[in-house]
Amino acid sequence: MSHTQPNDLTPAVHQADHFHPGYQAVHRWFGLSYANYLVLPRAQLQSMPEQWQQRFASCLQEFRAAFAGSEQARSYQIRAVDAEGYFVKDPVPHYDGGRILLPINPAGHE
Repeated sequence: MSHTQPNDLTPAVHQADHFHPGYQAVHRWFGLSYANYLVLPRAQLQSMPEQWQQRFASCLQEFRAAFAGSEQARSYQIRAVDAEGYFVKDPVPHYDGGRILLPINPAGHE
């Protein structure tokens, strides 16, 4: 039986092992929601420390490479909603070309 290397972009497990607890981190992160997408505010991402941003960007590049050539939508539209599902003004400021820095909860990151 061969083992995949950490940088190997083949699927982590066979379909039969889909529910193996070691490969459920993303599923658990979404909790009980039926969300199909993860949406993150760019202004907040760009406000994170530089080392964190480098790790995040590296993961995104690895993710993009893993699905290169896969059929995907060209773009998406995101709208903020309140607890009742009504459209609201986004409370997170626009990223302003990377010039905005938002305060970070000191206990919320490494």
